Amino acid sequence: MMYECFLQAYHMTKDEYFLKPIRFVSDQRMKGIGDGNQDQYIPGSFEWSLSILKSRIPAILMKYRLITGDTSYDTIIQKDARGYERYIFDGDIGKLQTEMVTQRRSLSLPEEWYTTEVRWTDRLFASVRYFNLVLDEPLPGFNEGFLFSCLTGNIGNYQIMPLFGVKWITEPTDIAILTEVNSTNEFRAQLFHFGNEPRKMKVRFLNLNDGTYRWHITGGKRNRIKLDHDNHEKEFILPPQKLCYINID
Repeated sequence: MMYECFLQAYHMTKDEYFLKPIRFVSDQRMKGIGDGNQDQYIPGSFEWSLSILKSRIPAILMKYRLITGDTSYDTIIQKDARGYERYIFDGDIGKLQTEMVTQRRSLSLPEEWYTTEVRWTDRLFASVRYFNLVLDEPLPGFNEGFLFSCLTGNIGNYQIMPLFGVKWITEPTDIAILTEVNSTNEFRAQLFHFGNEPRKMKVRFLNLNDGTYRWHITGGKRNRIKLDHDNHEKEFILPPQKLCYINID
């Protein structure tokens, strides 16, 4: 969370002073410090701290990379990134599907799990990891951040400084969306409409810079759209039961 705050401070001020902690930790990881499991180090030691941080740093560096354009730490991302961040980096759809299966399983638990108060209803998803300390067969945990990232292209923690690329203006039913590229000058996504009739919808671009872009959706004509301060939205028709690709660059 602290690193997220440092990034946000830099993003707002452009003062590279706030990037020093991130770069310091990343430089140490580049040297291989903390590569082992945490039980190999003395608790509280520098190496022990880095061994714990190594799984969290890639998500920070993905945001760092997008904001600064610095690719110096890509080897860390490539080595330690997981979930959606991993997919954005290497495009391996197989690994992403594995994570999606886990998420589906978490929502396939009995309805009472999600509709009946256990202790604090809003903490139920977070409580799964505590249940797993005593259960013989662990429960699949739900990761709302993973789902949010797949839909919007956000990278890293979505609760602090979200960097999502779009808002899909449509009803959240009968549709599947995977954002593949989210940057300041390019956007790509896959969409599938499960209904039987064409679906009219709209997308609002939140990360693309103002300018003129090439727009193309599967089955449609290639044309140009202009995004400016007053208009960052585009209406389109999604055909039924057909995998479609949206490309903007």
